[in-house]
Amino acid sequence: MATHANHHPLVVGVDGSPTSWPAVAWAAEEAATRGLPLRLVSAWESHYDLASLGLLPDAVRTHCQGILDAARKQVETAQPSVDVTEQSFLGPAARVLVESSQEADTVVVGSRNYRPIHSALIGGTSLDVVAHATCPVVVVRSTDGAAEREGDDRQTDGHVVVGVDGSDASTDAVGYAFAHASQRGVPLTVLHAWQTEYVASVVSDLAAEDVSTQLAEEEMAVAAESIAGWRDKFPDVQVRSRVVASNPVQALVDESKSAGLVVIGSRGRGALSGALLGSIGHGVLHRSLCPVAVVKPNHGRR
Repeated sequence: MATHANHHPLVVGVDGSPTSWPAVAWAAEEAATRGLPLRLVSAWESHYDLASLGLLPDAVRTHCQGILDAARKQVETAQPSVDVTEQSFLGPAARVLVESSQEADTVVVGSRNYRPIHSALIGGTSLDVVAHATCPVVVVRSTDGAAEREGDDRQTDGHVVVGVDGSDASTDAVGYAFAHASQRGVPLTVLHAWQTEYVASVVSDLAAEDVSTQLAEEEMAVAAESIAGWRDKFPDVQVRSRVVASNPVQALVDESKSAGLVVIGSRGRGALSGALLGSIGHGVLHRSLCPVAVVKPNHGRR
């Protein structure tokens, strides 16, 4: 196997739960497509004294190694060309993955199955990694039964969707999306959703129509500016721009029903995950029916 010594690896968190296996499969395919090494990372943290439970650190490491061996076998079966390494740690999984992100191309994490209560969808570990990692993070959610509950059978062409809003936070997300679409040989949808409200007693119906038309033109310009220059860098990518007057979260979720990846930007790095992602980021992570890549400014691709 190639060593890829000069390449940053893809890092995927593995905990042996059913939700981690889709993340491993996605990461393995991404590594094979891009010719990158894959690092499997397992971390185990106990809130209890190990000795009092009759457990020794070596026993825990053996347990983690068993999880890693199972993941390695999965990767070698599905993507035999991928160079795989393993690391196990005693400590919080989020902290371990955030530290690993400092030398990673991308960190891939799994999340819980789809449930009606949004707060239960994405685990704390996934959100912490998204908030604090220093490279792009891809959240791969196990969606058992989700498509059926959404009235969709997940017939997908694998296209990439990127949400844009004209901010600096979305600039690197657009670059990441173009690169991913180019490497996968799939189309790219650039989606800009916007909303406006009118007060009937202040704005007449005619004025509202005029204002709506003007705003629509301005929002189309925002979408066009978001991809300016990227078409020249990736002339092989088939691009479709969509500007819709709709809730941004719902618009991205609707696109995720047939997409292979949704890409969104975040505002950077800080102490609170909620302050980093905002309501749109959280909404998309909780409800998307395909993997979601969260890209921070200056971390589009390493």
